[in-house]
Amino acid sequence: MIASVVVDTGPLHPGHHSLQIYCPYPLVADIPWILRRQKASTLRCMQLVRDTIETRKRHIQETGRPPRDDILQRFIDARDPETGQKLTPAQLEAEIKLMLLSGSDTTGNMLSFAIMNLMHCPECYKRVTEEVRSTFPDSSQLISFADANSKLPYLSAVIHESMRLNPSFASVLQRCVPAEVSPSRTASFQAVQMSLWANPGMFDPERFLGPDSANRLRDILTFSSGARLCPGRHLAMLEIYTVLANIVRKYDFSLPNDAPYGPHRVNMDGIPVEVPAETFGVTGPKNPSDNCWVNISLAETA
Repeated sequence: MIASVVVDTGPLHPGHHSLQIYCPYPLVADIPWILRRQKASTLRCMQLVRDTIETRKRHIQETGRPPRDDILQRFIDARDPETGQKLTPAQLEAEIKLMLLSGSDTTGNMLSFAIMNLMHCPECYKRVTEEVRSTFPDSSQLISFADANSKLPYLSAVIHESMRLNPSFASVLQRCVPAEVSPSRTASFQAVQMSLWANPGMFDPERFLGPDSANRLRDILTFSSGARLCPGRHLAMLEIYTVLANIVRKYDFSLPNDAPYGPHRVNMDGIPVEVPAETFGVTGPKNPSDNCWVNISLAETA
């Protein structure tokens, strides 16, 4: 039923595929224009990966060495410790696609939401800026992940609250339900327990400060849990902490005067209205070219 809307991007190993265009609603799956934009975007991504790999291999052939030691090169050079074999072309493509989409797009969206959340809460933005700049006044020195994680508790709270409010990945994924489940063919879903949080729709980093913060962190399943725990979670957190800490220290952010969303636009509960988001596997801001503009200027302390 879904065969007509699946584009396979290559096997990681038998039975597992890195990316599929998958429609979880079979009644509309065969309507030709439903996934036209998603198909086109995925095919462009696939071609980008192939071109990038070929460009790198051609550079190595011409110069005898890679231009840099990066993740792409590590995959090209990787060998099976038992057989000594390298990744096949299909496996290499699949790994790079996975890194590009799951390892970059999700992190970029997470950082976008974090900045927008801070713009919607001026008090939070002021506090995190003061913390970062007072703790690390020398803007010529890069703030490392280790330092950001251990010395910037409010920045950490901002990150976790953004992950709670705007998780980067949300989709209907294929799940196997045991045969003994009744009724048969029952679908497996995840639930969001709004009762876990006071004012669940409000951006409030204070949730993750204080003696109960460790317990609160266990209630966030941004990277899933158990056997399906995201294998790239450590890289994602390294990137998020490092990038957010350094840009907050070096740059000032503000909303344009005509910004459609911000602290001036609140709902019936007095909470700033969230920037609309859309999900197709990865969750990101909807219409970012209209809704996510910010003014960026070099900070006076930089």
